[in-house]
Amino acid sequence: MTTYTTAIAGISADYGYKIIGRNCDTETMYPLVVNKDITDAEGLKGAKVAVSVGTSAHYLLLTYLHSLGLSEDDIELVNTNDTVTLLASGEVQGAADQLAKFSSMIDAGDVHVLADGAVSETCQISAFVGRTEFCEKYPEITAKVLKVVQRVDDWMAESEDNQKKAFTTLAEITQREETWFSTMYSGSNFGINLTEQDLRVLGEVLEFMKSNDLLSNPDITMDDILELKYLEMAGYR
Repeated sequence: MTTYTTAIAGISADYGYKIIGRNCDTETMYPLVVNKDITDAEGLKGAKVAVSVGTSAHYLLLTYLHSLGLSEDDIELVNTNDTVTLLASGEVQGAADQLAKFSSMIDAGDVHVLADGAVSETCQISAFVGRTEFCEKYPEITAKVLKVVQRVDDWMAESEDNQKKAFTTLAEITQREETWFSTMYSGSNFGINLTEQDLRVLGEVLEFMKSNDLLSNPDITMDDILELKYLEMAGYR
């Protein structure tokens, strides 16, 4: 599983896989966070906003600006991987990145979320990819794998307690703090099937990556990225 921008970049580089489903999507994972003095779109005009250019956060930031009646020209974009340091130091007035990175600043009241995918009707997708050679050779097994993933997703969606158990296990495996998972994924839309919103966002991200020269092969299409027949075999479409 990987982010949609990473998945598309790998497919463009001919890594030999396609997106065959997803694990979840979330509208809150990569918000636009601003200092407490900025409370609306007008206050955001002219502000310095930190983001890693070319990433999911960058794409989502552009959709947030659009939903607020603004464009990239209305802010000063600062390209960085260190969004938290710049925001905490006051060098920028806003940042778009993983929500968990800003948890302590939000809790302290220094910053707040100005916009996320709930405003722009966009989302961050955790893409489930399959190696094309394997999937074509073993389509029934591929469909069964998707069914197993869906069973896990169903279990997680049943209760907050189940999610907590999953996050605890993931924290032990990855050596991340459990709060990172609970902040990033709690309440997410779990499920292996790609929703209409997911498909729309994937198409928009593909065009975003093309327009920013982020693809090894700029001629790839949605057909090159997606293979939905295994979801159909599994009975989810």
